[in-house]
Amino acid sequence: MTLFEIESELTEAMESWLEADIAVQDNGEGSVEAAGELEHLRSIVFGYLGAAVEKRDRVAKFMLHLKSQEELARAEVQRMQERAQRFSRARERIKGYVAAVMESQGVKKLEGEHYTLGLRKTPDSIEILDEKLIPDRHMVPRDPVPDKRSIMEEYKIRDAIRARKLEKDPEAKVPEPSVPGTARRQDGRTVVIS
Repeated sequence: MTLFEIESELTEAMESWLEADIAVQDNGEGSVEAAGELEHLRSIVFGYLGAAVEKRDRVAKFMLHLKSQEELARAEVQRMQERAQRFSRARERIKGYVAAVMESQGVKKLEGEHYTLGLRKTPDSIEILDEKLIPDRHMVPRDPVPDKRSIMEEYKIRDAIRARKLEKDPEAKVPEPSVPGTARRQDGRTVVIS
């Protein structure tokens, strides 16, 4: 059973148990059958409680496992990026060494059995030393990025205005607040494991 199914059936069983218990209380001691039914419902509730606790623990344990796998994957990505950078630096050092050898010998090619190493001129390039010192005429404007905080503040202001209008006239048709180009997600939730 899924956690949702267990929780749903647990809720139903508890409601039935409480209703039966109230009925027995209202009718005095009640009959032997009512007491038997009450005991039967009690055992069902306790069975679901046990199953729910175990299932909750398994779900929480699985979520923790996924979190640790995520952290391991992120660490592996970082390790692999560092490894790629080491390979890149080693390749650049070897290229520099080969270029120095070719220049010292005055040759433009070194031929091997399967490969040929060649020396050619690369196009000029620019290295940015301090971006702050570059004149504006050489700067490319960056794409603007939406400011989610200011958008949320506008929603809050519009909510307050809507609430005031509805206070004055509960029958008024006041549309839900909106900000063009956005959609507000409400009642977001997250699960924490403690």
